[in-house]
Amino acid sequence: MACSHIGVPVVSAALRGLAGSDVTCKIRKPDGQIVGVKLVRGSALYWESHADVDRLKKEMETLSKKMEAESLSHESRLIILESKLKEKEQELEQERNRLKKEREGHESSRTSLSIEETSRSLTEGKLKALEASFRDEREKFSRSQSEHEVLKNELLECKRRCEQEVKLRELAEKRERQNQESLLAEIDRVKEKDVKIQELQQEILHVRRNGQPTPDMKENVELKQRLQVCEKKAAELQQGMIELEKKNSEMSTKLVQHNQEQANLKSKLLSAERSQAAECKQKEQLQKQLNDLQLLLVDNQRLETDLRAEKRRLEEEVAVSKRVLEQVAHALSLARERALKEELKEVKTQLEIRGDKLGKEEERRSRIEAEAKRTAIALDECQAQLQEVKSINQVLQRANDDKTQTSAELVKSRSLVNELKADNKSTSEQLRSKVEELVEGNKELRKSVELVYDEDGQALLDKHNLMESSLAAKIGEMIIQHEQEAAGLGVDMRER
Repeated sequence: MACSHIGVPVVSAALRGLAGSDVTCKIRKPDGQIVGVKLVRGSALYWESHADVDRLKKEMETLSKKMEAESLSHESRLIILESKLKEKEQELEQERNRLKKEREGHESSRTSLSIEETSRSLTEGKLKALEASFRDEREKFSRSQSEHEVLKNELLECKRRCEQEVKLRELAEKRERQNQESLLAEIDRVKEKDVKIQELQQEILHVRRNGQPTPDMKENVELKQRLQVCEKKAAELQQGMIELEKKNSEMSTKLVQHNQEQANLKSKLLSAERSQAAECKQKEQLQKQLNDLQLLLVDNQRLETDLRAEKRRLEEEVAVSKRVLEQVAHALSLARERALKEELKEVKTQLEIRGDKLGKEEERRSRIEAEAKRTAIALDECQAQLQEVKSINQVLQRANDDKTQTSAELVKSRSLVNELKADNKSTSEQLRSKVEELVEGNKELRKSVELVYDEDGQALLDKHNLMESSLAAKIGEMIIQHEQEAAGLGVDMRER
């Protein structure tokens, strides 16, 4: 807040004085309005609150002592009552344990009978399970026999097929050999014919070259006839060569097909051999399974005989034990019924007496619990009050801390105020010198204006007056700002 019309000496005097006394000053608002304010010096309320805190501390100490004494008395009463209740509960537990033991005796006899019945049912279940397992083993054995027969038939069929394929392969090899031999013979014939054709061609050429007229016409005619015959033979041989080439191509295709068939036969033979090996392994496994099943059948037969003998023995033992247990149970039931009737009468009378006692003790216990609840509520209230006192102590501690801080800050503010006073004096002197310089400049301007005054001098004088008023307003604003800054620093220091 900015203070106006207050100098530094007034602010320093306002900071001193008695605590709780009032100080009046004027404050300029941001809108320019001046308001009178009354301030109160600090630490008057602090001494009043300090006295109240001391009084509250004493009251809380007295209350805490009273509550501790009451809580100790209530705790002692509760301990005594709890010890009495524990004694009564122990007596009740002893009675209950005695009744439980008698009931357990009755239940043990019943459980022994139920155990005998369950053991009998278990033996019967075991016999049924063994019979079912024996039936399953028989079914598995019959299935394995049928599978063995099927595999045997399949192996025989594969063997027959393999033998047929071997025979077919041998026949195909024989045919292939015959075809190869015939092809070789044909090739030899073709070669011989080629040689003859070449010889005849050479003779024809020789005859054509040396074909001069001779006196012997008969020889020429014979040669011509021979030549025609040779040409016919050559044409026939060429046709035969073409046919042989066709046959050769057909035979090569047949050979390729035959090779493919042989490869297929080899793959089939390999698969057949592998299947035979697998079938042999399966046969061995089946033989082992058959041997195991035969052993199991022998063991099952032995077990059946043993189980039948055990079943008969157990049935006889169960029948004997049932008779004995029925006799014992009948005798025990008669004796226990008599004893229980007498004990029940005694227990009823004792329970009625103890029930009355327990009712009275429960009433006492409810009263004690109500008193304990009341004491707990009072303790909670005391604890709340103690917490309030603690909070007040904390507030007081904070106030003491604030007091120490404010005292330190006041010392700092006083030093700052002294510094501000010195600065204020220097700045005020500087401002006065500046104002004097401006006034002198203004006077010089007036003199110059008076010298230059003419018909238009009135307008210039008005402008000069306006400039002078604006300069005066600016100087006043600068002074006010300086005072406001000084006053603001003093107020901030006082607030701290």
